Amino acid sequence: MTISSTNLTAANLAIAYASEMLAWRHYLACAAVAEDEGHRQIAAVFRRIAHRRSCHAGEHLHALYGQDGLQTGSTGENLREAILRELHDYTNIYPGMMRAARVDEADDVAEQFETLARTCRLHAKLLQRELDTLLPSGSVGFSG
Repeated sequence: MTISSTNLTAANLAIAYASEMLAWRHYLACAAVAEDEGHRQIAAVFRRIAHRRSCHAGEHLHALYGQDGLQTGSTGENLREAILRELHDYTNIYPGMMRAARVDEADDVAEQFETLARTCRLHAKLLQRELDTLLPSGSVGFSG
């Protein structure tokens, strides 16, 4: 079956992916609490289930993006792609979310989005430094 970005199945796979990733993080947090409370066996169960949930998320990505899942290239190509993705989130995604949170008077969430935006910018700088080391002429036009 071909999955297009406009059909309901693709939307459901994206929702299922987000749900699996949320469950993965939640179960890891539950495992940490169980471990802190001395319940090693229960912590191990939470970690095993968390691992399976991350596998489920990978299966959803595979269904969405095909045989190879998320496409990757050479290290240089992957660095360029990652820099562009981080800059996109920094300039396009988080600022709008931050403004919406401020309109909703959710200042704590707005601050979280602002922190994430700054983190994306830092990630882009780190990745650019690695790209410059790998390929001295490999800049994507980001100087920090």
